[in-house]
Amino acid sequence: MNIIPWENVLHGGCFNQQTACTVGMFDGVHRGHAALLENIRASGFLPAAVTFRNHPRGILSPGREPQPLTTLDERLSRFERHGIASVILIDFSPHFATLTGAAFLTALREHARLAYMAAGPTFRCGSDRLGVEDVVRLNSLAGVRTVIVPAELEAGLPVSSSRIRAALAAGDRQLAERMLGWRGGGVGTRGWK
Repeated sequence: MNIIPWENVLHGGCFNQQTACTVGMFDGVHRGHAALLENIRASGFLPAAVTFRNHPRGILSPGREPQPLTTLDERLSRFERHGIASVILIDFSPHFATLTGAAFLTALREHARLAYMAAGPTFRCGSDRLGVEDVVRLNSLAGVRTVIVPAELEAGLPVSSSRIRAALAAGDRQLAERMLGWRGGGVGTRGWK
């Protein structure tokens, strides 16, 4: 699996074929994330996950970032298990935080050879919090197919990293592991009981 810093992507030449991307923090690489990763893997394009080295909330709301479910190395290992060929790694910074959603998508299309994108129904990107409907529209205008992957459900509610954290905080490790779709790993080693 190739790990490519965002700055290298912007300089071009990192991809010699069209990519299928999904974008997110992917903390925990839970069942919802797995559905996105499997979708891009099955697309026929080079599967690439775009993720952050550090949680964006650490820059946008210092001191309010959530306790991580997994380390970066654990996330990368889980990406590899899902057959992801490349990971575009972004160091979220105050400068990166000023990038609009449209500018971010343009950069992916132009520099990462984006041909296909998978996003969850609540996906947002950029300083303007561009919503998934606008992502679909802008990508479509540029000839990029975007698929909205339905949320994975547990007990009738969408699986999310925040729900997993809440389950762990309440001591319900079984619920957390059902939402993660895998057992153990880093969960429990960073202060989770």
